[in-house]
Amino acid sequence: MNLLPRLLLGVLVVGCAKPADAPVDLKGPASGTTIAPSVDAKDAKDTKDAGSVALALAIEPASEEPPYEGRVGAAPFVSRCTGVSLVMVSAKPDKYAVDVVLELRNDGPAPLDLMTTDDGSCHDMRNPAVTFDLTPNQRSIQARCGNVNGLTANDFVSLAPGMHHKLEWIHGPTPAKRGRYTIRATYENDPNAEILRGLAAAPEPALVKRARATVACRVVSNSLTFDWK
Repeated sequence: MNLLPRLLLGVLVVGCAKPADAPVDLKGPASGTTIAPSVDAKDAKDTKDAGSVALALAIEPASEEPPYEGRVGAAPFVSRCTGVSLVMVSAKPDKYAVDVVLELRNDGPAPLDLMTTDDGSCHDMRNPAVTFDLTPNQRSIQARCGNVNGLTANDFVSLAPGMHHKLEWIHGPTPAKRGRYTIRATYENDPNAEILRGLAAAPEPALVKRARATVACRVVSNSLTFDWK
């Protein structure tokens, strides 16, 4: 083979050989700039979108869900209301549910700032929450609207030593069958919880701040027995 055909063949071989992809340095130089992989002009159209996504993932911080207004972290709940007790004074059958009377009592040496129950506390629609254990656990579900009262200064109580505080807006469960039942209640004030979960006007920032400063408290009451007819 003469020299000219050999030269032409070499040009064809070099022109058709695709260079190996350059390594990708996702860390980049000290400045923090991300270096995208080099591509042929032939592949630029196919890799444009993928390259943009890779670059965005490399330099964009992970997005987070906006916190509830005034929310503070997600620390685990730890009850700190030493000396506080929840007393179930009475539990009597009413027309549609059990009429329960509950009191918070402070038998400790120091005053404690807590939130008191309000519209929705017994339906997981606001803080603090009150729940009931019913034995046997046979209950009917009672419907209610989604509206709740807004947050006000009346939702707070400073429980002084020796003080008894009756909880309002307490709605006991409705047994599903006739028989004898045992009931007890749990009160939980969680400063990190959403203050309102129902339909209500947005709480004032000062009141949210006050709620965050209350004492985390979970107390379980004594048990009472009643007959449902």
